[in-house]
Amino acid sequence: MRRSFFQKIAPGLELIDQAPSPQTLPHKLWPFVFYFVKQVRWPVAALAVLWNFGAIMYSLIPLAIGKVAGSLTTSDLQNGWEQFIFFNVLMVASLHFTGALAYLTGSWIVKNFMTPFVMSIRRQLGQYVYRHSYRYFQDDYVGSLAGKIMEMPDHFRTLIYIATQQANFATIHFIMAFVVFLFSGWQFALTVLLYTCCCAAVIFVVGKRVSKAGYHSAEEMNVVRGHYIDSISNIFLVKVFSRQHREDQRMRSVLSRAGAAGQKNDEAALAMEASQYIINDSFIIVLLTLMLFGYKDGHIGVEQFVSMMTYALILTQQSWWLQSLIVQVFRLTAEMKNSIDTIVQNFDIQDAPDAVPLVVKRGEIEIKNVHFGYPSRPVFEGLNLTIHAGEKVGLVGPSGAGKSTLIQLLLRLYDLQGGLIAIDGQDIAGVTQDSLRAPFAVISQNAELFHRTILENIKFGSENADFEAVQKAARLAHAEDFILSLVDKNGAKAYDAEVGERGVKLSGGQKQRIALARAILKNSPILILDEATSALDSQSEKLIEESLKNITQGRTVVAIAHRLSTLRMMDRIIVMDRGQIVESGSHDDLLAQNGLYARLWTLQTEGFIK
Repeated sequence: MRRSFFQKIAPGLELIDQAPSPQTLPHKLWPFVFYFVKQVRWPVAALAVLWNFGAIMYSLIPLAIGKVAGSLTTSDLQNGWEQFIFFNVLMVASLHFTGALAYLTGSWIVKNFMTPFVMSIRRQLGQYVYRHSYRYFQDDYVGSLAGKIMEMPDHFRTLIYIATQQANFATIHFIMAFVVFLFSGWQFALTVLLYTCCCAAVIFVVGKRVSKAGYHSAEEMNVVRGHYIDSISNIFLVKVFSRQHREDQRMRSVLSRAGAAGQKNDEAALAMEASQYIINDSFIIVLLTLMLFGYKDGHIGVEQFVSMMTYALILTQQSWWLQSLIVQVFRLTAEMKNSIDTIVQNFDIQDAPDAVPLVVKRGEIEIKNVHFGYPSRPVFEGLNLTIHAGEKVGLVGPSGAGKSTLIQLLLRLYDLQGGLIAIDGQDIAGVTQDSLRAPFAVISQNAELFHRTILENIKFGSENADFEAVQKAARLAHAEDFILSLVDKNGAKAYDAEVGERGVKLSGGQKQRIALARAILKNSPILILDEATSALDSQSEKLIEESLKNITQGRTVVAIAHRLSTLRMMDRIIVMDRGQIVESGSHDDLLAQNGLYARLWTLQTEGFIK
C-alpha cells in the first residue's frame, strides 16, 4: 500500500507489525547498523535535515551578537535606541525560534517512530535467534543472550541521536567558526584548524583504547549478568544447600574481573580528558593573544573580536561535548560488537535450499547407518533402526547410551555426521524444520513450562484449540483436579492462574501432567515420551499410563524410560549401550535372553543397584 509523505517520515507501531524476518544479518558492525537504519531511512533523513538546519540557525547567533557589539561602538544611537533594540532583538530571537522550531519538529518525528523502531529491532533479533540450533542455546547464558537482545536496540536510538543531532550540532559550530576566523585572518583560521586536528587526534587515538577496553568490559558484564540470572533462577538449590556465601564468592570473582575491565575503560577516558584540558587551555591562550595583537594593529574590530571570542568559548564547550559523545559512541559500538559476535553466528541447522514440507501419512521412522558425535565424545557409529508406523517402541539402557541423543536427532536438533533419518521415506535433512517437528508431540522429563497461565501452557500444543478441548486434555492427563484449586498472587484462578517462571509454583508431578495435557492436545501422529512419568507418584503414574494407552492408539510412539515397568505396554523394547543396539524384543523376550535388559530388570525389581 502506498504511504503518504507523513506516514513515511513518522511511521508508528506499524514498524513492529511490518518488521521483516531477517534470513541473514551482517557480521560487521556498521553494515549491521545500516541494515536496520535503512528500514527507517525517511524519518532519519528528515531528522538530519531538520536538526542540521536548527544547528545552522544556532551557529549564526555568535555572528549576530558580534554585529550588535560592533554597532554599539560605531553607531550614533542617541536618537534611535528603540529601533536599534527592536531590530537586533528580532534578529537574535528569529534565529533562536527558527532553530527551536526545527528541533521541535524533529522531536515530533522521533516521538512517532523511535520507540516502535527499537521494538521492531528486538522483534527481528528474536526472529533471528530462534533460527539458531539447540546447541547454540546450550553454549551461552540464556539471561545474557536475552539481555543483549533487549539492550542493543536502545543503542540504535542513541547512535541516531548522536549522528543526526548532537555530533552535527558541534560539527556545524566548528565549521562556522572556521569560516568566520578565515575571513578575519589566516592566522586565526590556522589556529582553529590546528585545534580541531589536535582534538580529533586525541579522540581517535585514545578512542581506540576506549573501544578495546569497552568491548572487554561489556563481555565481562555479560558474564556478571549471566551469573546473577543463573544463581537466582536456581535459588532453591542455593537455599537448601546453604550456599549463599559460596555464590557470593563466585560473584566476587566475576565482579572483580568486570571491575578491572571497567577500570581500564575509565583509564582511557581519563587520558582523553587530561589531553582535552591541555588542548582547550592552549587554544584559548594562543587565540586570545592573536586577537589582542590583531585588535591593537587594527586588523580586527570589536565586532570580529566579540564574534570570534564567542565562537572560541563555544568551541571549547563543544569539544568537551563532542569528546563525551565520541567516548559514548566507542562504548556503545564496543558493546554492540560484543552482542553481534554472540547473536550473529552461522546457523548450525539450516533448511536446504530446495527443502519441502514433510508429509506424514503413516509415521514410519527409518534410521540408516547414522553417525553422530559430540565434540567431546562419539555417540553413534553406524546405527540402524526401523520403527514401523503405529508401532510403540521403548528405548532403555544405561545413562550415556544415546537414547536422548537419538530423540534429538529425530527432531533434527542436531545434524547427522553420516547416514540418514527418514520419516515415511522422506529424508529429514531435505524437509523444512517446522514441518518436520509439526507431527511430533514431545513430553520430556523436564516438563518445561512458560511463566504464563495454565491455559496458555496447555494451548501451546494447539493454539487453535477451544477451551473444551483444553479441559478434555487436562482430564486425560489427570490434571484438572489440581488446576481447579490453583490461585496465583494476582487472584487469578484455575486455568487463568500463572505457574511462575519455569512452572516453579507447581510440583514436579503437576508440571508433568500439564506437559502431558499439552502433548495430548497437539494430537500428533508421532509421540515422543522422554521419562514422561518420572516425576509422578505411583498412583498418578498408574492413572497416566491408562490415559497413555488411549492416546497412543494408532500413533507411532518412541518412549524413553529408566523405570522399566512403564515400558511393558510397548510393542518392542530397544536396549542400547554405548551408542549401539544390543538387544531388541518384547519385555518377555528380553527377559528370556537373560542379557543387559534382564540384568537391569532384576536390579530394579530387587530394589538396589550393584
